[in-house]
Amino acid sequence: MYLEPVAHVEWSNLAAASPVEAAGPRAVPPFMFEPPDRQMIGHQATVPVPRDALAGRSSAFMPPPLVSTNFLALGDPGNIIPPDTHGAVGPDHVMTMLNTQVRIHDKTGATISTVSLAVFWSPLLRSGRFDPRLMYDRNSGRWLATCDSNSRSANSSILFAISSTSNPTGAWTFYRIDADATNINWADFPDLGYNDTWVAITNNMFAVSNDAFGGRAMWVIDKSTALAGGTITVTAFTAGFDLAGGFNGGTLRVCATSGNEAKLYLVDRSGLLDSLGVQLLRLSEITGTGAAPVWGATAGSAIPGSGLFPVANNFSGA
Repeated sequence: MYLEPVAHVEWSNLAAASPVEAAGPRAVPPFMFEPPDRQMIGHQATVPVPRDALAGRSSAFMPPPLVSTNFLALGDPGNIIPPDTHGAVGPDHVMTMLNTQVRIHDKTGATISTVSLAVFWSPLLRSGRFDPRLMYDRNSGRWLATCDSNSRSANSSILFAISSTSNPTGAWTFYRIDADATNINWADFPDLGYNDTWVAITNNMFAVSNDAFGGRAMWVIDKSTALAGGTITVTAFTAGFDLAGGFNGGTLRVCATSGNEAKLYLVDRSGLLDSLGVQLLRLSEITGTGAAPVWGATAGSAIPGSGLFPVANNFSGA
């Protein structure tokens, strides 16, 4: 499908509005649960699965980078529960996006500008937005943002914004995607990723009527059209869609891919356990062209043809 931009807006115009979020506290939709794991019948992992998550790792780790500057980005004012913290770092700026506010710092920690999340997304709508995600795409030198809106509603939609340059205090272009044209499901818990060819946004879908899990959905944007700032080409893999011959899984997480890797990879919790009770993660990939992406399982997995990989399910922590 082709999607026209809703607005081109300068950050200065957004910043001219009130940066204060409405008094609270108030809640946004909680994380909705996926179906429980289930035993996998008729398959057995063909590679050994270490019971210690650190087994077989080399001790020759690279030393961590030295911290030259340390500052707080954007604190939680406590107006919205949960705050859903997210942020990214560009060449000259640090940008943080919460359910309450959006703030831009320079790299010394000085605050340049702060607006409410409602004001940031106001070119599309002024209320009902939640779960923001923000990335800096160093391949193209652009900032990418997404957000869901209108939970538990037939008006559920996915919001998408892209900066015009590597400077987030400049112009942004805004788009709105209908989460479900049939108005059966609403979108929750978005994720955002990219490579040189695509920008992908994923969501879990739930029934408007009773919040029953309705599968996953993904919208793959031809990145060249997004960079142009006009009409974007969007391919929708809608609720209930899954890999051919595969299993309905959980939340799809998209890779942020630097460099010239041709495929855009995704990983999800398959919802399946092998005979040892080890949870299986699925690796999948987007291939094809910008305007005609194809989603499929990644070849060479431990369980042939399925895209499923065994992952030790014995992590612990305090």
